[in-house]
Amino acid sequence: MEAYVERLFSEDIIAKGKQLFGVGGEWKKLGDFESFIFSGNLESTGSACILRYTHSSHRSAKDVLAEVEWVSYLKEKGARVPEHYYSINHNLTEEIQAEDGSYFIIACYEKFDGSRVKWMEIEDEGNWTIVEEWGRTIGQLHRITKDYSPISDLKRLSWRDEELLQTEKYVESPVPEVIQYRDLVLSQLEELPVNQDVYGLIHSDIHTGNFLIENGKINVFDFDDCSYHWFASDIAIALYYSILSRDFQKSDDREQIAKKFLDHFLKGYETENHLPESALETIPVFLRLRDIVLYAVLQKKWDLNSLDEHQTTFYNMIESRVLSQTPIVQVSFR
Repeated sequence: MEAYVERLFSEDIIAKGKQLFGVGGEWKKLGDFESFIFSGNLESTGSACILRYTHSSHRSAKDVLAEVEWVSYLKEKGARVPEHYYSINHNLTEEIQAEDGSYFIIACYEKFDGSRVKWMEIEDEGNWTIVEEWGRTIGQLHRITKDYSPISDLKRLSWRDEELLQTEKYVESPVPEVIQYRDLVLSQLEELPVNQDVYGLIHSDIHTGNFLIENGKINVFDFDDCSYHWFASDIAIALYYSILSRDFQKSDDREQIAKKFLDHFLKGYETENHLPESALETIPVFLRLRDIVLYAVLQKKWDLNSLDEHQTTFYNMIESRVLSQTPIVQVSFR
């Protein structure tokens, strides 16, 4: 979280958010990378819940409400996504003003049961049924979203509106090669077809950190990055973070693991939704896009002069791929 946002996020704002959604019980902070995330309990039912505080510098009130409306639609259609709860004012989101005139948008939703799974547990234990369920889950979301129409002007931004693609804004004195690489990837995306079969509102960040396993099924959360994008991007993100996770322990046989991952993932995906082979062949460009976006994220969020060993390793991996213009793994569908 940016330092100035942390300074604005006061105990008074926390208390107001809890009061607006009737949240009490055991209070625990869960995260603060892009929003402040807490767990608690609904005072009305005792049910475990999540209370999220998003600063207006990150998302507008309309952006957050558009996200919540879409997730509510997915829930209604049978997807395993969180139920959102209404405030005491019967609103799905609320705004609390900060001392500088900016504001925090508050949303409250179901806290899922289930267990986290690490990628290496999947690979080392050969539990590829999780990957198939992962694919089925994303395929289901894509199938459902094809029929989604946003309410009035509550429409999420598209991939082209992603501020992190403005590399110059976050990278101090970027080298020309980085900008050229970014522009090359963007030009490739601009040439892709946009139609209901390959493009729609997607989660954009379904890696193992954003779902829980419960009785063999996947509960998906954290829809903060949802945007209008190509369905193939969601598949690429799942592959990208799986390879990224194993890079910290072993980097051999990347291509073989990627192939095995996609074989199992697409087996599950195809039970819910079909993507033409031409769409699957675009996955490499989305792997490149993720490196470019992450490169800007780290520049925005981290003090690069005071990184710990893990952060340094992570940053260097991203930077080296961006400078060499190579994806995290080579994949082919031919």
